Amino acid sequence: MNYFQTTITRKGQITFPKAALAYLGLKTLRKVKVSLQPGRKIKITPLVDIVDLAGKYRPKKVYPATKLREKLEKNYDRC
Repeated sequence: MNYFQTTITRKGQITFPKAALAYLGLKTLRKVKVSLQPGRKIKITPLVDIVDLAGKYRPKKVYPATKLREKLEKNYDRC
């Protein structure tokens, strides 16, 4: 996809067609960073959402929730 045509709304919003989102690797309802580049170019970068990281990393050691709670209460300094 080399180009597409869209309209700028009164609120200053534009809509990307599904094909353009797929081409750019963007997902709907996700945040993106928009950078204005020299030469009147725009760079769109998807931001990493905590939801995207779910299940990606595994802990080295698994602790029971009760032990974690005990450690938290023992080491937590209440002001």
